[in-house]
Amino acid sequence: KTGYTSGAGKCIVFFIETVNVNAVAVLLNCPTSNDRVSDSRKLINYTGANFKTYELFTRGTRIDYFKVEKGRSNELYGIIDNNVYITLAKWENSSFSVKYTRKSNFLTAPVAYLDVLGKINITFENASDLPIEINVTSEGSVVRKTYTDHLSDMINTLPYIFG
Repeated sequence: KTGYTSGAGKCIVFFIETVNVNAVAVLLNCPTSNDRVSDSRKLINYTGANFKTYELFTRGTRIDYFKVEKGRSNELYGIIDNNVYITLAKWENSSFSVKYTRKSNFLTAPVAYLDVLGKINITFENASDLPIEINVTSEGSVVRKTYTDHLSDMINTLPYIFG
């Protein structure tokens, strides 16, 4: 997207997507429209040569298993709902730590699809890298059992009780 403001001058915002890199680029205060195009090409080439994007999680990755109380289903998985990527300079040897925290050890129905069940925090050793926080969400929903559901459960156990 190209644009102009008195503060930013001629500018462009674009997405770089190559075999090795996914990144958002912003060029501000380009003297001319031609400079904006040539600087964009230079930035794309520089980014492709010097950076690499890594996929940390694929959408739908199961992270945790939860027992659900008082629901029509008694279990649920926590997932990553979106693909998660990080782009690093090729010369950077970035060490990081991963910490997963559950929001609660017990789930009680109802649980809605994509309710946040926990968080993954990724912290980098290099101070210039910002921490990443990723929500772990419910893979599906669990509705609360009704009186009729409980009655049905009791009726279904009768053959086991009376043989």
